[in-house]
Amino acid sequence: MMNVLGIDAGGTKTSIIFIYKEGLRNDNFKNYQGRTYGPSNYVYVGNNGIKRLMKGVLRDFDIITPQNSYVVAGFAGAGSHERQSEIRKVFEEMGFDRKKLYITSDAELLLLSIGNNGIVLIAGTGSICLGRRVMPSDGTLIEYRAGGYGFRSISEPGGYLLGMKAIYASLKIEDCREQESTILYKKVKEYFKIRELSKLTPLLYPIKDDRGEVQEKIAGLAKVVLNTAYEGDKVALTFVKETLNGLADQIRAVYRRLGFDESIVALHGGLFADPRGEKLLIKPLMRHPFLKGLNLKFETLGIRTGDKNPLIEAVKYWISREVL
Repeated sequence: MMNVLGIDAGGTKTSIIFIYKEGLRNDNFKNYQGRTYGPSNYVYVGNNGIKRLMKGVLRDFDIITPQNSYVVAGFAGAGSHERQSEIRKVFEEMGFDRKKLYITSDAELLLLSIGNNGIVLIAGTGSICLGRRVMPSDGTLIEYRAGGYGFRSISEPGGYLLGMKAIYASLKIEDCREQESTILYKKVKEYFKIRELSKLTPLLYPIKDDRGEVQEKIAGLAKVVLNTAYEGDKVALTFVKETLNGLADQIRAVYRRLGFDESIVALHGGLFADPRGEKLLIKPLMRHPFLKGLNLKFETLGIRTGDKNPLIEAVKYWISREVL
């Protein structure tokens, strides 16, 4: 009997599946369990955060002999080989067999779910667009990315930047530096449960131990921005349009560098999964002027009802090629 542990560790949440496999063949997955945990971006949680996560996983899934389980895991913030190596060490220290570990980034994990050939775009706390192409001439694999430099980067469209833009716009109104009306001013104060935005200063300059919690709180404002834009607020709509431009630009850049004639573009992440995401982000992105003339086939993963579970698809792909 072979067990498989699949991990999709993002900046907002971590999805875990534990699959009990008996004679793994094709799509014969059965008896799998799933749980959701908090954010696990490696940049912010580090080795200790990974240990805490895995201790909870071992307990919750009643995994007594970790060495018997294969692990297919993608971590936000783990795009470099050095960080992936550090994560492997944590798993080994907890009893997992190094030969049964596949540790990569969250974006690379998503690529596996579409057959490791195409473009994926993750938009959550931050964003990253990653593409791979199998060259028809000799079968070599080429890869390019856009974004993925960290949610604090002002060039990184995502929930955190949307939240910060809402805060900046509200601060200007509070200071009487901006006269343009926006519902966001009231919504931001309601979100943080404060009367004066000057009380936000400690949040904007958190101590080290609070950074993960603060990033999650600010990124949570993205939902407020999307709701406000849906209601027709012009300032919020501007912020959403800027986000769309950034995401479309990432897709365009990766598509052109890979030299695709046509490509799948798989969309994933908390921004797209928002109840307002379909109308404000997904459909407008599919017809965005930046992407006009490009032969793209969009699909969503783990967002719409009926979508394939990208973590299960990634595990299937890896196991079928590395184990069977």
